Amino acid sequence: MGANNTTTTNTNNNNYPSSSSSSSTLNSDDSKKLHIFLDCDPGNDDCILLVILLQLFKNYPNRLNIIGISASYGNSSVQNTLKNLTSMINVLSMGKYDINIFSGAEEPMVSNEQSFFPTNIHGANGMSDLKELDKPNLAFCKGKITSKELLRLFNEVKSNELTQNDKIIFISTGPFTLISRFIIEKPNLKKLIDKFIVMGGVFEDERGNCNSKMTGEFNIFNDPDAANTLFMDPIMKQKSIIFPLNITHKAIFDQKQMKIFSESSRKDKEISELKKSFLKLIQKFSLLYTSSKDNEKHQFDKGPPMHDVLTAMPIIEYLIGNGNDFENKTNWEFKEIDFMVEVEGNEISKTHIFTKNSILKTLETENEKDNTKNINSTKNLIDYKQESCVVLYNMNFNLFWKHFQLTFDQLDQENYESKRIMQLSIYLIASLSVLVLGGILEKVL
Repeated sequence: MGANNTTTTNTNNNNYPSSSSSSSTLNSDDSKKLHIFLDCDPGNDDCILLVILLQLFKNYPNRLNIIGISASYGNSSVQNTLKNLTSMINVLSMGKYDINIFSGAEEPMVSNEQSFFPTNIHGANGMSDLKELDKPNLAFCKGKITSKELLRLFNEVKSNELTQNDKIIFISTGPFTLISRFIIEKPNLKKLIDKFIVMGGVFEDERGNCNSKMTGEFNIFNDPDAANTLFMDPIMKQKSIIFPLNITHKAIFDQKQMKIFSESSRKDKEISELKKSFLKLIQKFSLLYTSSKDNEKHQFDKGPPMHDVLTAMPIIEYLIGNGNDFENKTNWEFKEIDFMVEVEGNEISKTHIFTKNSILKTLETENEKDNTKNINSTKNLIDYKQESCVVLYNMNFNLFWKHFQLTFDQLDQENYESKRIMQLSIYLIASLSVLVLGGILEKVL
């Protein structure tokens, strides 16, 4: 049933809140574990997302399971994104957890002559051509994911007495081709998915990054048919949580965040080689964004937007809880929207909204409207009962950056400690060898 972390101890460091020790109120049902399948296209920001999700997986073994991860086309070819995904599993030492790794979709549902790989943003290999993190191990890959295999994995969760009430979360951070094809081939998948969390789209007045009039967004631009298959479906639209450019363009990794990231929380004030590699990845990502045409349109001089990384926030919120004070609340602002995507012409991937007079909502205002929820208010996005696609416009970004930095501080500490243990082991073996050799020489002499 996905990765095996049932015997993993909590590796919590640097005061990262755990499900048992968090001072925040846990607003989700502790008995309901999250089972995640991630379809991604690594991708600089996808790589950062992978770090955060994999750290959560280690920190919350009783509340989070990773069913599988697939690498699809998008930021680069599937050959490159799969290499990048297995590189992340390798450099993060996650191979021991036996996470299901698959190759995903290779091309759009319908041939799209306008689709492209954004080498100007993600480099030729999709990961800024950074050698330090380019350590693929394709032996981790269990082959190409199929709709039959995905259905089997999901049924394993829902047919097991111990997990049948748990939640299945499908996250997509590239073009939506894979899951769109699969729900056509296996419609039962729609009922098994509890929430569908995606990065994609651009709404209303926000400027896009694709098509001639800048009204489109890359993930939807590459496969608008897949987007319509999902977001116009009466079942899937009630499960879809969308992070469009309207919110991701606010998640700028600026100089303040760069300074915090480059500093160490360790006593020796050093940062590990692994964290240095991710720092270099973000720096190269920033340079690519600054020199791209997107910078002229969106003024990314302050730093690159962490588009895909935001999709981890509903997971963090569910696991850790939504604080009672403003500083620790996620403070989502969203609209529930019915829409379709244009698939032809020079405005391909432009969203046409059907919902009339859609207003910004928060979980707090929705609870106040619905008296039936007041006894047990829905304080996290995953438990929210929606009628249409939830499109996010704003949130508490200070909280996002807090978790972002905390994750890499923890990773840094773990990497430092593992190196120290290795060095100590080498020293002990060497010392033992000297003692043994000394004893042998004494007997000979």
